[in-house]
Amino acid sequence: MASPLLSSARIERPSHNRRHRSTLRQLDRWWLERTGWRTTLEFRENHSRSLEGRLLATEPMWVAEAELEGRVIAAIERSESRAWARLACIAAA
Repeated sequence: MASPLLSSARIERPSHNRRHRSTLRQLDRWWLERTGWRTTLEFRENHSRSLEGRLLATEPMWVAEAELEGRVIAAIERSESRAWARLACIAAA
């Protein structure tokens, strides 16, 4: 006998598309991509340690990069949105 949890009944899902990140963070990236840039985003965490090796602090760093026709630009900032904003300014110049 089949379990009711394993039945083949369809689950109704909302018709709207879900966004996993804030759209405000992505506006500069969308502008870059619309104008032909290929983009990447990388997260890094810099660790500050004492002489004994104890962790004192961590610094989040976002590295945004874009490439267009062999030209590569990059920006490193403490937040994702700041990295995209700086990269968009560099690309517009």
